[in-house]
Amino acid sequence: MLRNASPGQAVESGMSRVPWHFLRNRHPPAHLVAGAIQADRPLAGSDLKKVQTGLERLVGKLEPAGKYATTIVTDGGSSEVHFAFEHEGDARRLAAAVNAEATVAYPGWATQQAFLLRDVAVAAPLASFPLPTTRRPARDKLKHEIYALGKIIEANASTLTSKTMNDEDREALQKQMTTRMAHLKLLQQRLDRLSNYNALSTGRGDLSRGRR
Repeated sequence: MLRNASPGQAVESGMSRVPWHFLRNRHPPAHLVAGAIQADRPLAGSDLKKVQTGLERLVGKLEPAGKYATTIVTDGGSSEVHFAFEHEGDARRLAAAVNAEATVAYPGWATQQAFLLRDVAVAAPLASFPLPTTRRPARDKLKHEIYALGKIIEANASTLTSKTMNDEDREALQKQMTTRMAHLKLLQQRLDRLSNYNALSTGRGDLSRGRR
């Protein structure tokens, strides 16, 4: 994974897309979702641009509530497509769609999640990137959100141990962790209620079939 994303060119297109530097230099920091190409299976520049375009189409379908930006980062033969989001929820939705996981490889972001575009065969379909015709069951979606948010909280806790972090940033991160932990608790409560409802529905169905 690349550790430093130098600002890239991003032309504004659409209501919520902004130039890359707008979110890269934002304070408080924005939220990053990074897609990496394996160094031993590079994509041509045109193919990488198609991947970026496909991912941006997906972002549009996810209807982000806040601003976002995107750029292509290349360094030493490695290439990545980066998306930055003003709102953490928008970043989590994209991360869930591409199965990204929390990471600490990109300093300077409020949250960081990354996924690997393993080869051209995987990357090429991103150019069209239709949303699944069948939605993920609500229970599975909640489980994934809980897992992803838990990983972000773990990464935040690891960041707090850094001796180079100043007091202001440490305090801000601690507040963010408190908010995320509260949100995680709410998600877990929703999952518990949904699980109980499903179990109750299944029990009623079994009882109804038994009376026939």
